[in-house]
Amino acid sequence: MKPKYALVTGVSRRLGLGFAVARQLAELNYHVILTARDVRQAEELAVELRQACHIATALRLDLADRTSINEDAEKLTEAFDHLDVLVTHPERGDDDEERSPAEAAKGVVWAATLDNDGPTGGLFFDGKPVSETAR
Repeated sequence: MKPKYALVTGVSRRLGLGFAVARQLAELNYHVILTARDVRQAEELAVELRQACHIATALRLDLADRTSINEDAEKLTEAFDHLDVLVTHPERGDDDEERSPAEAAKGVVWAATLDNDGPTGGLFFDGKPVSETAR
């Protein structure tokens, strides 16, 4: 069976939204790729998932740094032949420490399953699919 890969950005806190999403995907048998500006934080969380018998990889990724994005895109292309799920959410700065995962979920901007037919899933704003916010 072909492995399923999921990349989640902003996975730097054990009680954060990124790790909650990554843990759920790992429990659904995805190989999760945890990214954060500080790869040590992502690696600590990847170790926790591996200790729970999941497959997890940590990579440094700073979405505000084009060099980081380009370097990690190359690493991803070399290491993984495809990406099934991408979950990315913007960080809002120092106040992130004070927000609950539910509040942080409002910032998720894209979650999609990518397959040969193109993406399924969609674009989200304030925790709702864009199609619902247009109503």
